[in-house]
Amino acid sequence: MRTSTGAVLAILAALCLAAPAVAGWEEELTRQMMEDENCEVAFITNVVERQEPDGRTSVMAHVQCFDKRAFDVARDGELRRFKIERCKEERAC
Repeated sequence: MRTSTGAVLAILAALCLAAPAVAGWEEELTRQMMEDENCEVAFITNVVERQEPDGRTSVMAHVQCFDKRAFDVARDGELRRFKIERCKEERAC
């Protein structure tokens, strides 16, 4: 079976467009979690991004580390660091 170069390029372009984009804050959070908590991020859930009336973007989320530790994080504005609060093992956060 022979496939044209144009068809292959169209398929590759469609796959690239279908890939989920990673928000810049996710990269910053992942880096901060490693620096501050020695946490290799497994996944981020319960994400709330909110555009404030003054133009700031607030972010709240739950972070799960590969070592099973969990954290709630929040940031108010793009120029600030995330506030990180570790979840206690006896309660879900």
